[in-house]
Amino acid sequence: MMKARVAMAVAVLAVLGGLGAGCQSAPRARPVKMGDVETGAGSLESVRRQLEGKWALVRYEVVGPDGQVAPLVGTGVLTYDAFGNVDLVARATSAAGESLPITMQGRVVIDTAGQFFYLADVAGDAAGQRPLPGQIAADKRRYYTFDGDELRLEIRDAAGKTTARSAWRRTP
Repeated sequence: MMKARVAMAVAVLAVLGGLGAGCQSAPRARPVKMGDVETGAGSLESVRRQLEGKWALVRYEVVGPDGQVAPLVGTGVLTYDAFGNVDLVARATSAAGESLPITMQGRVVIDTAGQFFYLADVAGDAAGQRPLPGQIAADKRRYYTFDGDELRLEIRDAAGKTTARSAWRRTP
């Protein structure tokens, strides 16, 4: 009885397998229609396009824990590509004369609703070879605004307190 059931199951599977082997897959006759990518003002695509390109440092200031603003003198180039990769090369000098070279590469993750981005997959100084000062650390959110050809960034800590501000001008 048991052998008969096993033999019957094998025969059924063989028949079903043979039926499936006769079916040939074919490409879809029509492509699946997807929705358009949102490109309007404030959309992710719009912000990415606004960020894309090279930016030269116009001004940079660090905000101390006491709220005191300390401007830094320096130069820098921020490059953002079409794939969300960012590259920063800068050199700043504090009011005390301390020189701070900064190199950083990573990927920008944008939150359009909150108008901020944060850095992911960070390499360079920000990845720990030479830690960045706490006010501008890579783990902080960068809130962005655009004013013509100027990009303004405000870096805030986890509590939402401003730790640094910078302005960048688009370069050709």
